[in-house]
Amino acid sequence: MVAQEPAELTTQEPPTFKMEVQRNLVIVRVVVRDQRGNTVSTLRQEDFRLFDNGKAQPISHFSVETSAAKPAPESKAQRSPGSSNGDGDEAEMTPQVTPLRYLGLYFDDVHAGFEDLVRSRDAAEGYLKSSAHQSDRMGIFTASGQGQVDFTDDLDAIHKALFLLRPRPVVVQESDPCPDVPTYQAYAIVDKNDGQALQEVILSLLNCKYHGDTRFLQVATQEAPGYAYHNLNLAETETEASLRGLEQLVRRIAVLPGQRNLILVSPGFFTENQKIQISQLIDRGLHEKVVINALDSRGLYAQMPLGDATKRAYVLANRPDLVTHKVYIQLDSYQRDADVLAEVAAGTGGVFFQNSNDFDDGFRRVGALPDAYYVLTFSPTNLKLDGRYHSLKVSLVHPERLSVQARRGYFAPTRAKDPVEREKQDIQEAVYSPDELSEIPVEVHTQFFKLNEQDAKLSVLTHVDLRLLQFRKADGRNLNKLRLVTVLFDRDGKYITGKEKIVEFHLRDVSLQKLASSGITSKTIFDVQPGAYLVRQVVREAEGGQISELNRAVDIPY
Repeated sequence: MVAQEPAELTTQEPPTFKMEVQRNLVIVRVVVRDQRGNTVSTLRQEDFRLFDNGKAQPISHFSVETSAAKPAPESKAQRSPGSSNGDGDEAEMTPQVTPLRYLGLYFDDVHAGFEDLVRSRDAAEGYLKSSAHQSDRMGIFTASGQGQVDFTDDLDAIHKALFLLRPRPVVVQESDPCPDVPTYQAYAIVDKNDGQALQEVILSLLNCKYHGDTRFLQVATQEAPGYAYHNLNLAETETEASLRGLEQLVRRIAVLPGQRNLILVSPGFFTENQKIQISQLIDRGLHEKVVINALDSRGLYAQMPLGDATKRAYVLANRPDLVTHKVYIQLDSYQRDADVLAEVAAGTGGVFFQNSNDFDDGFRRVGALPDAYYVLTFSPTNLKLDGRYHSLKVSLVHPERLSVQARRGYFAPTRAKDPVEREKQDIQEAVYSPDELSEIPVEVHTQFFKLNEQDAKLSVLTHVDLRLLQFRKADGRNLNKLRLVTVLFDRDGKYITGKEKIVEFHLRDVSLQKLASSGITSKTIFDVQPGAYLVRQVVREAEGGQISELNRAVDIPY
């Protein structure tokens, strides 16, 4: 509502932004195992220590969840729809079976080679045939989106889908590229400005395309960065396809009843520029109680940085330093490719199987849910909406011969670019911050009045001094907007309720002068019961983005 002469007008209503009480909560799923690999389920909250960027955090919620899969018991038999009734014949009885476990197998056919897919699909089929219960529902899903079968108990349909698995890269790559610019070398050139990596591409291009003729050195120098950009864009496109398909599968399985288990079968892939997306995927899996296990489809493999006999290598005999640098980048990439598999498994409480060709044992491990895991929740202290990565560490007070598996970290939310959304985020962050800030002169007073032994009225009086506010001049008027948010927390710091007032100023110079000398006072009333409360008052002005945050403790006796 717009303020008219001689004073401003206000509107009072519930907050226009949604008060997300758990917005800043971080969920950490923890699996603890003994020396034999058995899960431990007897620990308590006080046995754990949780650190965010090295700083100890209080655990606000703790629970132990069990997920040992057992066949669902058959319910009482019911008559089939076509059975006779009342003619003396015994009706055919059909038992009802409730699906207990949904198992989704996600094959990364965008990155996996044919040999990897054949070995992993054969082991997957053997596992499903030997381990599936009548109540299980299985599905085959792929990164390419082709040849998928939704959750079913039809093993024949599963068999056909597994048999049809094929490598389906986004773009079929050349078997003997000129020049050969692996993904991580392209990343080093484009994002890390690695001069040695670029020089190796220039000289390789000169040799393979221009037969070492140094007259074309300048041309090769100009062309080389283009190959790096092209290969990096291709790798990121394929990464997006694999992550998008996995995220869609998590959404799909999240709405299903019972236990939800996903198996990611992949050789790993480039994720240096998709860390936030992976963190969001883990967050979704944790919130939806979906476990993601991972199996490295490469098995036990030999690292060959310069390629095998099927690939021609252009070795720079006169620049061994550049060749060595390229080999180093490639050796580093093998582990980095697998990082995404390890991270999603550790973050969601799953198992990561790698460095073994015993795929039968691998599927037995990744197909089984942990017998028990712990859910730790905390609200980061003074969390800033800067999008930065926060490393997490979970340890035990008495770690005797126990191993702890938990997510490695998370990314803080980022501020919205839209001014309206950013204003909401500023207020949301201020409401849940314990700190006080005085960019605008604000005074807050509280009063209460007991109606009876069980009911009371709590009034919050907020006075704002307008003399330091910045006003924008337009059409002879002074414009600004104040947003006043008053929030009530209980003695444990839990959000109870909040109210918001918006004051819009549209004043002439004379009226602004008068109002500036007196300021404005806002009154907010809450219906409460006797007890201890914390009043959090946030005032934000629109033109300069200044904000004030104040706390007031109130104790209403019984």
